[in-house]
Amino acid sequence: MSENGKTVITSCTSCKAFYQVPETIVGKEVACKKCGQNFVVSILKKNTTVPLICQVILNYNLAGKDLIKLALEEYNSTQTEHQSKTFEDFLVERQILSPESMALAKDISKSWENRQLEKLFAAIAIKAGFTSQDAAKAALKEQAILFKESRKIMPIGDILVKNNELTIQQRDAILKKQNRLDEIKTARPVRSKETPGVPPSPESQHTASPEKPVSTEQLPDHVPDIQNEKKPETENMSASPNDAKDMDTFIEENKGHLFEGNGFEIIVTYDRLNAFFRATDDFDNSIKLYDVQKILDENAITYGVIKNDLIKNLIENSENGKPVFKIAEGTPPENGKEGQIIIYFDTTPRKAGKIKEDGQIDFKDRGDIPHVKEGELMAEKIPSVQGIPGIDVYGDPIPVDQVEDPILLFGANIKFSEDGLKMFAKTKGQPQLSVGGRISVLDELTISGDVGYKTGHVEFDGNILITGAIQNGFKVKGGNVKVKEINGAELELTGSLMVTDGINDAKISALGDVTAKFISKSNITNFGDILVSKMIIDSEISCGGSCKAPGGKIVSSDISAKYGIEAVDIGTSMSRPCKLKAGLDDHLAKEIGGINSAIERHRASIKDCQEHNKNFIKEEEQTHMSIAEQAHIQDRSQIEQRQIREQIKDLQEKGDAKGISLLEAQIRELEKNVRMAENGINLLFDKQERMLESIENNKKRIAALESRLWELTAEKKNILQYAKKEKGIAIIKATGTIYAGTTITGVHSSRIVNESIRRAQIKEVHVTDPDSPVEYEMRLIQ
Repeated sequence: MSENGKTVITSCTSCKAFYQVPETIVGKEVACKKCGQNFVVSILKKNTTVPLICQVILNYNLAGKDLIKLALEEYNSTQTEHQSKTFEDFLVERQILSPESMALAKDISKSWENRQLEKLFAAIAIKAGFTSQDAAKAALKEQAILFKESRKIMPIGDILVKNNELTIQQRDAILKKQNRLDEIKTARPVRSKETPGVPPSPESQHTASPEKPVSTEQLPDHVPDIQNEKKPETENMSASPNDAKDMDTFIEENKGHLFEGNGFEIIVTYDRLNAFFRATDDFDNSIKLYDVQKILDENAITYGVIKNDLIKNLIENSENGKPVFKIAEGTPPENGKEGQIIIYFDTTPRKAGKIKEDGQIDFKDRGDIPHVKEGELMAEKIPSVQGIPGIDVYGDPIPVDQVEDPILLFGANIKFSEDGLKMFAKTKGQPQLSVGGRISVLDELTISGDVGYKTGHVEFDGNILITGAIQNGFKVKGGNVKVKEINGAELELTGSLMVTDGINDAKISALGDVTAKFISKSNITNFGDILVSKMIIDSEISCGGSCKAPGGKIVSSDISAKYGIEAVDIGTSMSRPCKLKAGLDDHLAKEIGGINSAIERHRASIKDCQEHNKNFIKEEEQTHMSIAEQAHIQDRSQIEQRQIREQIKDLQEKGDAKGISLLEAQIRELEKNVRMAENGINLLFDKQERMLESIENNKKRIAALESRLWELTAEKKNILQYAKKEKGIAIIKATGTIYAGTTITGVHSSRIVNESIRRAQIKEVHVTDPDSPVEYEMRLIQ
């Protein structure tokens, strides 16, 4: 309430909802409770709009048009005098409508709004891919039939669930999006007195519940991708004699619905963004404006309609006697803009190394090492811009696709700008962008000698240089690792692995390349290349790049490489045959499997913490009650002591030594009870404090787990996107021999080498022969 007590009537500029507000906020921006859009408060002028309730009253002949018009003008002009009354109350008070008639009008208006929410429910379900357009149309038709038979509206969500077109979860998700879940749960089925034909009004038109009759024909066949274009001025909507033919052509090519009047027709385009008036053969320019308005109202064409005076003028003053003009235009949707992450350092992978003539790997020939300084800008996020839904000529929203915001993940030695949109290096070092999209600055740790009992396991958020070997049973976790030799160790790396000698009996996961002289009895999964100078034997490898041993052999091994496999010899005459896959993403399945397991573990941990907190809270409440009980005992004992001491004073005056002795014994017992209660209270307070601390610690742990869960989900998404960027190459090359028994599998086909082949490559090709029984084959190319 304003200081002077005055209020004014205002209206949301988006959904036309009315509000009674203090006069002091006129000119200020507020948010509409109905549609959520912001608008500037202004005093509603006379005859600005006609409320839905008025149109219902007129449609059902509950009062005369002139009487309602006068009542609306009087209410608007005297609104400060009736600031505590709604227009509905005003009509009843002035005896323009009886309470019973007003109740009927309100019921119809409410039913109208509910029906429009049902229509929007169907549109959301179609847009989300939960159901088909045909199923939604059938459900709306079934809903209309049920309404005619029983005068009750069965929620369309329930109809679609009954018809096995929606799951209960999908139905409830849409209702939740519409903020109707609780309403539908507590009031199902909806009773309605709705009668078709009630015209919509600006008061009830808003993006959440468009006001137009539900009709199966009004479900869109498709929602075209309409480019944003400047809206033409109303005055330029008329077709001149020179362009009437062009407009007729446009109408015929884009015609969606046609509504016939006497001597004219209203055509709505298929995209529902335009409505045209077009004269028919029996047209004459004495047609009444009322006839045009009637067709518009009956078919709920309410948005973007040109002014009545202009309609009348265009009809009466057509030069060729057959007017055709645009009578209504919707607002096209504005498509959103995808956000992006700009990286300010070189993300090109360094070369794995070069094989020299003697079979050794030249680690020096790997290109320049990228380096950043402290405080240097690493990356910047350009946020996405969500699209703006359009509005069709029926007043219905035209949805736009949601644009996903890019995820900016950070690792070691990264700090953010205040707005969270820029990443800076916290220290100097080597920048890294992982496959999962995580940006880090890697410092370097040097370990002189072996990783063994002297060092223990090694975990470092940066590059690790090990001058010796990684011994059996030890683990190393870090960024890029360079080491002399690996024997029975386990490595988990966000970068590449360079081994100057060999890898023996190891388990390795890396997001970069793996380079070594030989690999034996090892399990390796990586997203980069595998480069070996001598031999791969008895190993299982899945890599996202190529696997090459250009100077050596692959023996008794199972290898999957997205970009092909190359060696001198593949297999031997005596060893277990190799199983080779090319062009596939087996490495991805392993990595995603690990992330999925981590996601499930984090979810389980969150659930455990939440359950523990429930138990702690329950126990803390019981402890609180026990403290209260002990405090009551303590207070009661102290009160009784005071009362007994008063009694002792009386006995002292009487000289009753025996009575005094008995009372003093009672006091000692009460003091004992007080001490026991106090000790109990102290213990309970200690217990309560521990429980409250446990609850708080669990909350912090839940927050940390949820944050990590979000990161894992984002990394999974980024890895899947990374893998989809390029297709693999299903090719196997051998400059020496591919031995018999070798199994070769591509994306679409496979083959077993029956006889040893020399100097060959096997590549998956598309078979063009129409008589061939297969579409793809692994073909020998010599």
